Amino acid sequence: MHPLPKLLLSLLTGVSLPLVAQQKPIDRQALVERHRVIITNTDTLSSLSVGNGAFAFTADVTGLQTFPTYYEKGVPLGTQSEWGWHSFPNTQGYKFEQSLREVELNGRKVPYAVQVKTPGNKEAVDFLRANPHRLQLGNLGFVLLKKNGQEATIKDLRDIRQELNPWTGELKSHFTLENVPVDVVTVGHQEQDAVAARVESDLIKTGRLKVALRFPFPTAGWADMGTDYSKPDQHKSAIAEQKKGTALISHQLDTTKYYAALSWAQSATVAAGKAHEFVLTPGKSEKVLEFSCRFSPRPRPTAAPTFAATRQNSQQQWGLFGGAEALSILAAPLIRGPRNWSAALCSRSTSPSCKALAHSRPRKRASC
Repeated sequence: MHPLPKLLLSLLTGVSLPLVAQQKPIDRQALVERHRVIITNTDTLSSLSVGNGAFAFTADVTGLQTFPTYYEKGVPLGTQSEWGWHSFPNTQGYKFEQSLREVELNGRKVPYAVQVKTPGNKEAVDFLRANPHRLQLGNLGFVLLKKNGQEATIKDLRDIRQELNPWTGELKSHFTLENVPVDVVTVGHQEQDAVAARVESDLIKTGRLKVALRFPFPTAGWADMGTDYSKPDQHKSAIAEQKKGTALISHQLDTTKYYAALSWAQSATVAAGKAHEFVLTPGKSEKVLEFSCRFSPRPRPTAAPTFAATRQNSQQQWGLFGGAEALSILAAPLIRGPRNWSAALCSRSTSPSCKALAHSRPRKRASC
């Protein structure tokens, strides 16, 4: 062989082997976690969600839905599921045909549903557009009290730091109220329509932190939060069953009925508060409270999963999903090109720039 080809071959071989040897396995967890969402102030457009693709729970900076009014003009705090739909009674007997208008197309008349504004038909169209509508299943938030006994507002919170981890699906929230720290971990179950939280604070020991679950009446509106608390006499809610560490609460609107199962690990009691409100009051012997809330269209034979079980489930399922997510992030620039890098991330990850939410992942449904 000519000496020049031999020299080139030896150089190529010498270079390629070290490069192969230096390649390291992909750290998928690090790759995914670099897209964590971090919030350090109150922003009505920065509420974050946990969930599983068929159930979503959107929280404020406290990790729960403590200040819904503050967020109503931004990204509202809501709790929704695939099965959570409702229709107001059709007392007037409106029919779909009342929304139709014939349009000539290719020489023939074709009926289309449109916003008819003629008297009689307009009311029918308005009803049909509003029904059925999604339900906000319930508002689960803290009751935070200041030293003087007054309820705290979002402006009373300090030292805010919230982080959504796309590898585990966990939402960690930290804030202080009158210099007392509060730390919250919020997770969504991946196979049940359940949210769970762990809160640690000395506010529990002083009776200044409770948890409230409120059931709203729907609005059927198009540009609001979908909650109406001004009609307490038009729906019903009650504690259907209560045992140590658990409570089953029913909520009925017209012919639609569903349930919320509460469970907690530490000493606590649950009781009715204001209309359609149920308050979980922790004991004062500890400064930790772990609890969960599962929604379902009918009662289930088992208690709601504990916080520990929900957290383990979330970490396991999101970890499995994170491996595939990491590979898709790596492949995005190669498939779509560098100019589409941001768009690719937005479709696959929880990056701060596009505010992708944790409930974007489809999951296998469990039986309700």
